[in-house]
Amino acid sequence: MSWDGRNTAGQYVADGLYKVTLTPRDRAGNVGAGVDRTVGVYASLRNVVAAPALRYPQDRDRLSPTTTLSFVLASPATVSWKVVDAAGHEVLRPMPDGPLAAGTYSFTWNGLNAAGAMVPVGRYTSIVSATDGSLGATLTAPIEFNAFSLKVSDTTPARGQTITITATSAELLNGVPSVRVMQPGIATWSVRMVRVTGATYRVSIRLRASSRGTLTLRVAGYDTDGRFQATYLKLPLH
Repeated sequence: MSWDGRNTAGQYVADGLYKVTLTPRDRAGNVGAGVDRTVGVYASLRNVVAAPALRYPQDRDRLSPTTTLSFVLASPATVSWKVVDAAGHEVLRPMPDGPLAAGTYSFTWNGLNAAGAMVPVGRYTSIVSATDGSLGATLTAPIEFNAFSLKVSDTTPARGQTITITATSAELLNGVPSVRVMQPGIATWSVRMVRVTGATYRVSIRLRASSRGTLTLRVAGYDTDGRFQATYLKLPLH
């Protein structure tokens, strides 16, 4: 059973505690004793966003140097806001913890951590927690810092299998990127990708006969300022 926080009129209820009574009824229509449960509704925190979610400040050029992290409070709340890496380690606090009025809050992140050093390429998460002292909520937004965001149709491919590689570029490119395929025990080979739409490119490849081990894919291209950039992805190959 699920409840989306709306009343019988289809309107969202106010923040607070609500009593839910669950009453069993068998197939014959006999009704058993009800059981009460308390449910908290807290919707002050909303719209936790990272936009754009894919950026590449690590090359320190003008093309994609920052992303904007933001959230909205519908009512006053005490807020904690942090950014963590893929391992859950905190890298930055956009603002000190404390009470905030209702409104929209944002932070332009240039990829520097709390010590002023550039973070490595990888995936990060903006985590915002808000409470009114009784109820609270935590919402997140993903961020990726990389030249390309890569997806493959199978993350544990086999030799001889056809896989599809999709790459989204953080920056505008001069031409389409290429994929360099590195399989154990054979010569490296390359294919060019095809533009799907906007900054997204795709190609399907049939993996060659080789040894088992690690498959390394390198997606690379040149941005509109002529700078070379690449992203690597390693997969187990069986």
